[in-house]
Amino acid sequence: MRNQEQAEQQGQSEQQGQSEQQGQSEQARRAPIGFGEASAVVTVLAASVYVLGIVAFWIPIYRLYTDNFSSALYTTSLVPRTVIAAQGVRSFLMPWILVTSYALDPRNILFGLLRCASRTTLADTCTREPSLEING
Repeated sequence: MRNQEQAEQQGQSEQQGQSEQQGQSEQARRAPIGFGEASAVVTVLAASVYVLGIVAFWIPIYRLYTDNFSSALYTTSLVPRTVIAAQGVRSFLMPWILVTSYALDPRNILFGLLRCASRTTLADTCTREPSLEING
C-alpha cells in the first residue's frame, strides 16, 4: 500500500514539474524581444548606416574627382568616422523627411483639395496637368 501511495505522489510531482516546464516555455514564447535580439538589430542598423555613409562619400568623389576606385576609397577613408555616420543617417532619413514634410505642408493639402474640387471627373485627375496662364 505504501509503495502505491509513493508511486502516486511521485507521478503527481512529475506532472507538476512538467506543467511548470510548459508554463515556463509558454512564458518564453510570449516574452518580448530580448536584450540579445535588440542589440543585434541595433548593430545591423548602425553598420548599414555607416556603410551607406561611406557610399554617400565615395560615389561623388569617384565620379567628380578621381575616376579611380582605390584613390576615391582612400580619400573617403580620410573623412572622420562621425562625419561618415552623420552622412549615412542623412542619406537614410532624407527620403522620409522629404515625404513627410511634403505630405504635412498645409499648402500642399489645401491646394490638393482645391485642385480635386475643381475637377469634374476622376479621369481628369489622372490626365489633366495644371496649366499656368500669363495674362498680358
